[in-house]
Amino acid sequence: MCSTLVLALALAACAGTPPLGSDPGLDGAWRLVSAQAFDAGGALVYDPDVQTGLLVVADGRYSFLWTRAPRPAAATPWAATEPERLVSFATMIAHAGRLTAVASDTVRADAQAAKSPEFVGGHETFALVLDGDTLRLTAVWAEAGEGTPVPFYAAGGRQDYVFVRAR
Repeated sequence: MCSTLVLALALAACAGTPPLGSDPGLDGAWRLVSAQAFDAGGALVYDPDVQTGLLVVADGRYSFLWTRAPRPAAATPWAATEPERLVSFATMIAHAGRLTAVASDTVRADAQAAKSPEFVGGHETFALVLDGDTLRLTAVWAEAGEGTPVPFYAAGGRQDYVFVRAR
């Protein structure tokens, strides 16, 4: 059966809400199969080739890491040059922290660790659709740790992620 949580943007009200408990439907490992971004008018603005991606959810915590192609390996294994490290860094998104259900229809991810220093202490909010072994997350808002909104989301953009349960 498909269960749907539609995300609200009432972020200020959720600061004191307890973490999402262990949810047997959502808990587990999820492999990212696609990521797309759309502007406020619905036009596709970003459609990367997902190379790897994994979301792990357990006991009110999450860890999310994904990379996009092309992501070439270093010419010398384990000895990447500075330019090679920069290319690799630019192709990766990574953050982890607390997953909170604000209400039955609201989910928020608070980053306690992140690739980007400005996102530590920040948060991202998602519409969530769980349909069996498929998970769809739509990011509709994100803020840096000090409260600065991500310009893309402030302008009405959204990013859609599709995952399948990892086996």
